[in-house]
Amino acid sequence: MMFVTEHPAPYWDEAFVHLSEYCDLRVVYVQRFVKSKPWKNYNFFNGIFYNETLKLISCLFSANHVIVGGYYRKELVYILIMAILFFKKISLFSDVQHNKHRNVFKRFLRKILFSRYSYFFISGEKGIEFFKKTYKIPSRKLIYLPYAYTHPSTIDLEQNNSFSKLSILISSRFVERKGHMTLVRALEKCSKSTLNTCHFTFIGEGKLKKEVDYKLSCVEGLSYEMLGWVNIDSYKKQITKNNVLIHPSIFEPFGIPVIDAMNRGLIVIASSGVMSAYDFIKDGVNGYIYNNSSFIDLTKKIEYIAKNKNKLKEISKKARNTIPRYKYFIKKAVEKL
Repeated sequence: MMFVTEHPAPYWDEAFVHLSEYCDLRVVYVQRFVKSKPWKNYNFFNGIFYNETLKLISCLFSANHVIVGGYYRKELVYILIMAILFFKKISLFSDVQHNKHRNVFKRFLRKILFSRYSYFFISGEKGIEFFKKTYKIPSRKLIYLPYAYTHPSTIDLEQNNSFSKLSILISSRFVERKGHMTLVRALEKCSKSTLNTCHFTFIGEGKLKKEVDYKLSCVEGLSYEMLGWVNIDSYKKQITKNNVLIHPSIFEPFGIPVIDAMNRGLIVIASSGVMSAYDFIKDGVNGYIYNNSSFIDLTKKIEYIAKNKNKLKEISKKARNTIPRYKYFIKKAVEKL
């Protein structure tokens, strides 16, 4: 099997490790790094790169099934065309698509392209619904495969779960769709008594960082820090150090921090636009969901957990027991092939 993706990433490594237990797996990366995710000292799953032409052709020739991670880059399209010319079985991996109005002609072309795919590996349940409704893909071809994650060790779970102080983490890039401005407006409406019991930690970079920082500094009584971009180990330490995660994206095709946080027993407050939350959180049972278009709704969620700390340990326990080990999803996917 040959799996093609844009670049190495921690959210693929676990998938490749488990998938390689079931087949002779060859991974192809279009490029080594992307500017938005500058991981350092990161040992990724071994693979070849698109510019290694002879190795790429050899890999294509020997594979009997090629899975392509999207069709948004010309390199991915070229590999797809070569796979068709080599008469290979081809499948698509796709994020959850944003359900917006699409050009009718482009949709028609995609239907033709999609008719060539044997299977569709989709990272979320809403994505499966979208492919069924929009492109009339039969259920037998649709396979649920979320992005990969690792379960924490016992040591990782030894965090402060007293909830006497709410240590709240926000982990995402500072771009418009990540919803930081919604969070700022929500915090502006929070009571002083709520803010007095909270500390917010922001990790990530992006063009809106300075603007968000300034607006946060204007919120009276708000305790917060901006850490910028952090590497994988530091990110995991922050997840363990905090006891609440807010994921405010207006739309998020998946949302790995939600999974990492729930697996460590954090209280997760996520917008209705975060697809991993849609798949795994039942509002008020193992986390909280708010309307992604309403900062007032987010304010109410923050106020609620601040005033009902006695309920949070049970929510934390249920969150930690929600998501199966990632190998489960790989096994289910392989069984369907």
